Amino acid sequence: MTYLLFVFIISRFVIIKMERRLQIIKKEIEKVKTQNCKILDIGCGDGYFLHLITKQKKYKGIGVDISKKFIAYATSSHNKNCRFIVGDAIFLPIKSNSFNIVIAGEIIEHLDDTSQFLYETKRVLQTNGLLILSTPNLFGLWSIVHDHLKMIFRHIIKGYSKPAHVKLFTLDTLLKSLELNGYEINKVYDLGLELEKVLSELLVKIFPEIFVKKLQKYFKKK
Repeated sequence: MTYLLFVFIISRFVIIKMERRLQIIKKEIEKVKTQNCKILDIGCGDGYFLHLITKQKKYKGIGVDISKKFIAYATSSHNKNCRFIVGDAIFLPIKSNSFNIVIAGEIIEHLDDTSQFLYETKRVLQTNGLLILSTPNLFGLWSIVHDHLKMIFRHIIKGYSKPAHVKLFTLDTLLKSLELNGYEINKVYDLGLELEKVLSELLVKIFPEIFVKKLQKYFKKK
């Protein structure tokens, strides 16, 4: 019961943060006043978010995802202002200088070559284009407990122990990576909830070995 309650609390945090992230992305997109604004959504999944944005006729969108199943579903399910193609985020099947906005929501942490990924996002953006990027914080609640949850469920859920995140960032390391790839940082949002921050600090004290291992894993080459 304790673990089930714990998972429910974490899941609720994830849902709330997802809703906040979508609201922020919409807000930033609406600031771009370019006519016939073109949006690229990298790692678009089933395409639902791009569908919501492009329901407004002033936006045209392309979604890219490596999953053929996701792209097939998105192509058959969403409005005509967006289209979807199968592609690798590291080598985007997109012409250079094509988009006013690139959305990269919760994708960079799944990639080995993050520098190549950021190069690609910049390549496909037009001059003064906008990159909207989100990623979990290495010091965030979900990141800290992820290994612990894997340990709990690896014998219950098939494939759960397979790592989904291959690289996580702190705010500093993410900003440095963006700047090294030629980006100017306009705005940083912290989606952490106050209760989540308190729980994060508590979990670091309860499970210090997990936190230390994470630091060793992600900073051993620095």
